[in-house]
Amino acid sequence: MLKRIVKTSNIVRDTYRCFSSGISNNKQVVYSWGCGVDGKLGIGSDSGYEAYPVPIAESSLLEIKNIVCGNYHTMLLDRSGKVYSFGWTSFVGGDRTVKETDRRSLSPKLITSLEAYNIVALAGGRRHTLAVDSEGRVHVFGVGSEHQLGTNSTKNEPSAVMLPQLLFDNQKVVQVAAGWGHSLALTENGNIYSWGWTQGAQTGQGYSSDTPIPIPKRIETLGKCKQIHSGFDHCMAISVDNDVYVWGSNEFGQLGLGHTNNQSTPTKLDNIKVDAHTKVSLGFGHSLIVDQQGNQLYSFGLNGNGQLGLGNKQNYHTPQRVEFDFDQQTICQVSAGRAHSAALTNNGRLYLWGNASKGKLGHGSVSPDETHPIEIYDFDENKPQSSPLESQIVTLVTCGFDHTLALIKDK
Repeated sequence: MLKRIVKTSNIVRDTYRCFSSGISNNKQVVYSWGCGVDGKLGIGSDSGYEAYPVPIAESSLLEIKNIVCGNYHTMLLDRSGKVYSFGWTSFVGGDRTVKETDRRSLSPKLITSLEAYNIVALAGGRRHTLAVDSEGRVHVFGVGSEHQLGTNSTKNEPSAVMLPQLLFDNQKVVQVAAGWGHSLALTENGNIYSWGWTQGAQTGQGYSSDTPIPIPKRIETLGKCKQIHSGFDHCMAISVDNDVYVWGSNEFGQLGLGHTNNQSTPTKLDNIKVDAHTKVSLGFGHSLIVDQQGNQLYSFGLNGNGQLGLGNKQNYHTPQRVEFDFDQQTICQVSAGRAHSAALTNNGRLYLWGNASKGKLGHGSVSPDETHPIEIYDFDENKPQSSPLESQIVTLVTCGFDHTLALIKDK
């Protein structure tokens, strides 16, 4: 793999030949890189890290719809409604103080307890998972110590358990989100429900102490919404009126409100124009949001590793425009990890920035951090420079806690 430095305008852009090797003659393949401990890269080993993207062989046999990361595990959602997982799977039935090495999965394995359902949406928390089937029913599994499963118990569930539809007022659920120890669900009529750990105010129910919510409870102070998102301990919703609401932990200014006070109930975030197609991603302590046109990326919150993409490592308490033109492309997806970030454009170009440790930026290095977005390029060794990803495009990217995955398709 070749590393080249190409100076464009006043920005030094690192370019890398990342996706041209690996599995050939496949229409689509998932690549993973970064921290590989306990198999969460899905490449058949539990190596310390991979600094370059590595193909997941089994993914070429699937038609991937989505990739979802928890802290220590990764899931692939196939278009047939099947879910495959890999990584440290002690989150399904293991006490959180015990590392169960015999429960590791080093490559994608079918989650058999969901096999009978057509799964259409997923969310991964620290060590729990939420799944929504085509009938709008919620299935939960994993660690329940903070009531994050919503089963009215702290019992761990090694196999998927379906929550009664009555808990959501008999409405179909259309989207779920999960954080460290809390969960969110959005119903078809626009109501948001939350449950689990409340110490960081992340349930939006007015609690900011350790008073867990054991079953889904509607956030009464919110009107009708069309999107929900969760970071580690902070949350965001977009209303049907295109207003942005935030709540939860705000230690680093990740709510964008101009201060660092936690918000136990949803608070309106002004000065960002959004619509039904707005892209949002929340990380450990930072937030990313793309405006309604898809050509302006804003970031705010924790920036100790440059994960805001602003050219420095200063925290910001209000939304800041990322001063990078992405070559006038439309941003179709963003993803925030613990301390790194990614953006994907409509023509399949991938940008990464933030913490480089454990190879999570995929450019072959573990330092230094990148405070500006860098583009992942595909170079032909026999040419001085080819177009970015000349024969392939990126169609999906997901940042985990310390790892990254992308879906690559042939043009």
